[in-house]
Amino acid sequence: MLDIRRVRENEKEVRRSLEARGEAGGLDGVLRVDEKRRSLLVEVEALRGRRNKASKEVGALKNRGEDASGLQTEMREVGDRIGTLTDELRQTEQKLKNMLLALPNICHKSVPVGKDADSNVLVREVGERGEFGFEPKNHIELGGRLGLYDFARATPALLGARDGDY
Repeated sequence: MLDIRRVRENEKEVRRSLEARGEAGGLDGVLRVDEKRRSLLVEVEALRGRRNKASKEVGALKNRGEDASGLQTEMREVGDRIGTLTDELRQTEQKLKNMLLALPNICHKSVPVGKDADSNVLVREVGERGEFGFEPKNHIELGGRLGLYDFARATPALLGARDGDY
């Protein structure tokens, strides 16, 4: 998963790499959600600071025998607002995490840009390729035949379903 700080600080590099992979479309959304997350965080912290300062004022008012009910009522409203914003912040952070998980990693600068696997460049080959007297099977076929995979149960989980949804 890409680090949002790296994305923010190196937006051009990240965008160039994602464009080379044909995946740059999600970057603008990631940056918008990150901006929303940061503004929510600033607002929550400001309200918490205000609430902390007001609680000291309430204590001072009570020590002097003065009425603090107006300030206490205002701070209850601030507390409710903090709760609402904290929930929204939590949802925004989860959305950002999911978006970042969907972005592919950054390509190394030495990787040539190509349209498909045929554009790949062979850098080196180690050893000799084996010769088989049969058609080799891939790991999915082998695992299925050997009973190592349960595709019927795994598929709903991979698609985001929870137990009982299928």
